[in-house]
Amino acid sequence: MRSLRDIEKSVAQAGIRTAPGADRVVLEHLLEQLPDNQKRSSAAYNPPKGRRSIMRSPVTKLAAAAVFTGVVGVLVAVMVRTTTPAYAFGQTVQAMQGKRSFHIQTYFQQQRKDEFWAEFDEDGNLIRFRQHEGEGPENTLVTIWEDNVMSQYYPPPWGLHLMTHVENTGGGLEGLEQFDPETIVKGIDAMVVEGKAVMEMEESLRDTYRMTIHVKRTDGKPLKQTLVVDPATKFVVRIDDYWGQEDGGTIHHGIEVLGYNEVMDTGLFERTFPEGTILIDQVTQEVGMAQGDMTNEEAAAEVLRQMLEAWAQGDYATAGNLCGGAPVEMLSERYVHLRPVRILSIGQPAPIRYISPRYRVPCQYEVERDGQTEVTSQEFRVFSVNGRPGRWYVFIPHTTPIPSRDKEVKAMQDDDGASEGHPVALAGAVVDPQGNVVPDAWIFASYAAPGQTDAQGVFALPAPPTDGSHTIGAVDLPLFVWAYTDGDPYSVAWTVIRPPSGPTPVRRRIPDAADSPDERVEQTHQGVTLTIRSEEDFLANLPGDPGQLAGGGSMDGDPQIGDVVLVTGPADAVTGQVTDANGVPVAGALVLAKAIELQIGSNTLRVTRLDDEWKAGFASETDADGRYGLNHLPSCWTQATLVVRAEGRGSTQQVVLHAGVDTTCDIVLAEAGQED
Repeated sequence: MRSLRDIEKSVAQAGIRTAPGADRVVLEHLLEQLPDNQKRSSAAYNPPKGRRSIMRSPVTKLAAAAVFTGVVGVLVAVMVRTTTPAYAFGQTVQAMQGKRSFHIQTYFQQQRKDEFWAEFDEDGNLIRFRQHEGEGPENTLVTIWEDNVMSQYYPPPWGLHLMTHVENTGGGLEGLEQFDPETIVKGIDAMVVEGKAVMEMEESLRDTYRMTIHVKRTDGKPLKQTLVVDPATKFVVRIDDYWGQEDGGTIHHGIEVLGYNEVMDTGLFERTFPEGTILIDQVTQEVGMAQGDMTNEEAAAEVLRQMLEAWAQGDYATAGNLCGGAPVEMLSERYVHLRPVRILSIGQPAPIRYISPRYRVPCQYEVERDGQTEVTSQEFRVFSVNGRPGRWYVFIPHTTPIPSRDKEVKAMQDDDGASEGHPVALAGAVVDPQGNVVPDAWIFASYAAPGQTDAQGVFALPAPPTDGSHTIGAVDLPLFVWAYTDGDPYSVAWTVIRPPSGPTPVRRRIPDAADSPDERVEQTHQGVTLTIRSEEDFLANLPGDPGQLAGGGSMDGDPQIGDVVLVTGPADAVTGQVTDANGVPVAGALVLAKAIELQIGSNTLRVTRLDDEWKAGFASETDADGRYGLNHLPSCWTQATLVVRAEGRGSTQQVVLHAGVDTTCDIVLAEAGQED
């Protein structure tokens, strides 16, 4: 920004002369029109062009200088060319002090995350807040806090309302202060004053309704912040934090201020949840087991033992109390399939990272199912009771029994939406290592239309719509099946379904493999090649259960393959940047794994043609900086063939070798009309 002395000099050299009366009339007219421009705002934000440093000088200083020097014409030009004249960040700091409420939306890696509503008293103390986590009304975890009572509603398949006592001694709850716009603004201002950060503001000739401020740390911390300010109210309406990583990646956190100092609807803070929700009340009754002289680990194991023993004896009241206040029907009806008959072992409690004191406790016991006794392995969570020092309780993770194949197949056949009107070709369930079902997981297969698990973790896939037979036969095996959930990039469930071992197996010797007479290939026309070197080694390293072939391997019946169980396990990711030949990042490019190779013990599985429309599951789109993240690759992968496509550009193919949990692969996209 040019100084007032420079402006005076320029005007003098230009020979501008004005009358004091005219100066005053024009200036008053400008100041009269200015508020109307400032009050206008737009919900959409267009990134401005150019930058200038923010000067902490009031608007009256510039106006007075203009009057005394008679530079009304120059003042008009300055006002036209800047977003808001003489804006100082101190105005935003002042405007946002003394908050009484806020409504914000948070973001992580550019994706919507949590939504908050909070109210404060005149001294800035938190009165109440509400938080939404998840997407859509049916998948939202709701947290409400008021009068030191916190209610958390866990939506179906849990359908629970946990009510606990939570003090607010520090003035903020659940890290709420890190999302508080006033606190963030004050912190940034303090950094600038202390010389730990510098500010720059972008200018725009078109957008006069938003100001964008860039904050760069000068104290060595890899943090850059972008603030969007409404010039009429001086409020910050958007804050984005970008933390640079050593590997070149960036972690993004952001908040959007949807409302500030507005009157809240009191209905937001009412504890009303859907009918049928189970209440676990830890406020009006004493729950759990007293720790006494036991260590935390000893108490965690002991409370689980007491709960399982009471449950096995049919003492649902005692077991429910040790489960944190669970009502009788929760253990006698909802989780009856987990009721123990005889306890076999209680494992060593393992602390849950970052959440203390809480533990995972594995155990084994016998249960009765369909008139028969079988052994089950479960992992329960043991928590300390909020607001009740020295007391512990058991939290039961949501599980549901996996229906028998016949019952589930009938249900899937009756559901035209699940099978797209065609007979079910592949059916099963997705579970975690503890046997808990995984709802809303995406299911893909090398020869089946993609689908998703339901609330019970069950899936049913028809044959791909491109196949006229709508069935799976021996020629379509081996089949590679994989599943994952969007929220966990480092987890995947997969298995391999082999050809039947009947009289006409689809097998042939590997060419030129005379030195390895036991090696053979199982191959399908769908691009799956399984090289078997050791059957025992393959079975020992194959995760999940490949299920049952219909008709004893004849592939007759519906579904052709049932009872498939996919178990979630570790996964890796490939990350990198897509640029053009000049090194410019390419945004909006599609990165696909066209082929992957897995090492299953001493055996090799190669899956190709994954970029077909109905197969694609390992895919990513580049962000504004051209960066992508290809997640959910089974941790035993050895190499992958990536293909990159962008509208109006060429296509590039590149092979990447496994180099750890996070493998880096930067790709140069070919020019239009070319293909690498």
